[in-house]
Amino acid sequence: MFAARIAIATCLLALSGTLSLRAQEPAKQLPEKVPPAGPDRAGGVGDPTPGKNEVSGETSDDKALEQRREEIRERIQRERARRLTTNIVRTHVAVRVRLRNGERLQGIVKDGNFVERPSGGLEFVRAEMTQEDAGLRLWYYNRTDGYIFLPYTMIETYKVLKRLTDTDIKVIHDEIKEAEKLANAEAEKRGKQLAEKSNALKQGEAAADKAGELSADLAAKKKRAEEDAAALALIDEFPPDEGWGEERINQINIRRLTVRVFPNEKERRFIELFEQWKKGRDVWLAKKSKELGEKHDAKTDAKTDAKQQGATGGSEPGKDPSATGETKDAGKSKTTSDK
Repeated sequence: MFAARIAIATCLLALSGTLSLRAQEPAKQLPEKVPPAGPDRAGGVGDPTPGKNEVSGETSDDKALEQRREEIRERIQRERARRLTTNIVRTHVAVRVRLRNGERLQGIVKDGNFVERPSGGLEFVRAEMTQEDAGLRLWYYNRTDGYIFLPYTMIETYKVLKRLTDTDIKVIHDEIKEAEKLANAEAEKRGKQLAEKSNALKQGEAAADKAGELSADLAAKKKRAEEDAAALALIDEFPPDEGWGEERINQINIRRLTVRVFPNEKERRFIELFEQWKKGRDVWLAKKSKELGEKHDAKTDAKTDAKQQGATGGSEPGKDPSATGETKDAGKSKTTSDK
């Protein structure tokens, strides 16, 4: 039993020694798998490592990316050159614009020029929307001839309604011109009507002024007649033929100063109304002179008629004195009878 245990221990010690000797031996390297050499992109023998260049240190992927970028640059340059040499066809469109203040305008954008800016005077050039003075030219806005320039700082939104051709633009322009022509004709007609009304009003005002003048003249004549009648009434009350006048005023004053005889009630009234009495006397004298002139004219006309009748010999009109057989010379008549 004891011998068996010693034999097992001896075997274990021998096995552990063998394992330690194998662990101390160096490990053998396996041979590397190298792909066959082939030509690179330059035509020579390539680097055995795939995608690696020992001289430049660049990979084939980097070269392919750079070549792709170069091709894109060339395409961009060709496209730019083509656009510069090609006439670009731009269409007209009808748009509806809403401003920031809530107003809405509808018009036409010509040639697709949605972004422009003024370049001095009435000239406009293309621009970028980010520029400060960029805006939109809206033609025939709200059916009016011409255009209005709206800066984008004033525009809230705009909407394209439809495309238009040159023929459509011409039709719209002709319609606006025709409407403008009709409006001008209507305005001219309205102006003539207003001018006629104005002339009628002026004539009415002139007639009213004339009527007012006539009315004023009639009122003045009526007032003058009333004043003349009142003045003539004073003449009837204080007749000049009875001594009423300036001499009577002097007598009243002398009598009052010398003999202290004061005027009576009628004389006091005459003194108070003396200025009006003088006006009445002037009217009375003018009236009397007119009556005398009319009487004189009547007498003169009567004398003239009498002289004319005497010149005709008192014969009846249309009757010849010789028709009676009488002669003017009486002596000659007597001699003839004697014979």
